[in-house]
Amino acid sequence: MNTLSIIIQDQHFVMHPLKVVYWEEKEALLAADVHLGKVSHFRKAGIAVPIGKMKEDVINLTQLLNEYQPKTVFFLGDLFHSDFNKEASYLEDVIENFSDVRFHLVTGNHDLPDFRAKMEERLQINDRLVLDRFLLSHQPDDSSPDLFQLCGHVHPAVRLKGPSKQHLKLPCFYMTGKRMILPSFGSFTGNRIMKPEKGSRVYVVAGTKVLEV
Repeated sequence: MNTLSIIIQDQHFVMHPLKVVYWEEKEALLAADVHLGKVSHFRKAGIAVPIGKMKEDVINLTQLLNEYQPKTVFFLGDLFHSDFNKEASYLEDVIENFSDVRFHLVTGNHDLPDFRAKMEERLQINDRLVLDRFLLSHQPDDSSPDLFQLCGHVHPAVRLKGPSKQHLKLPCFYMTGKRMILPSFGSFTGNRIMKPEKGSRVYVVAGTKVLEV
């Protein structure tokens, strides 16, 4: 896979096509909006979703852990989608298999109290985190303008137009001002089309590549 590296405030970050960021100096993997449990939630409601979708994100997460061997993983909110269900056991298996990795959850609006209570022994849970000159949060937050923010929640994507009026919607890493919004890691989540502002930078996930557009 073709990653793309950038420097933010003298720190080195790698954007991966599996829609995560690796922070080299911290040896940390950052993922936003995993939404584990969404497939089970939909199937319980009678909506036909392929059962294989349940494990796809856990397989990708395991691949990334093996590839980068991080010291820490930060989930930037909405790790889980709804009430605690059997998909949580897949995450528990990952945490057990990578017992030397510290797993943190920066809570999101979908991380319900029931889920938090049952996972607090396996995850370090915070509403927001400040590391050096960086703020880790779930939603875009303007309360700390002196910090560079890494967040999720928005599920950013852009629509690209081809020469023959083709349209292609791709998830993206969206940078504007002192903020990077990560794409949703979950394979069964929607996207919000962004309208890039002047001075913003957009890095799309195009198959096995991350490209600046």
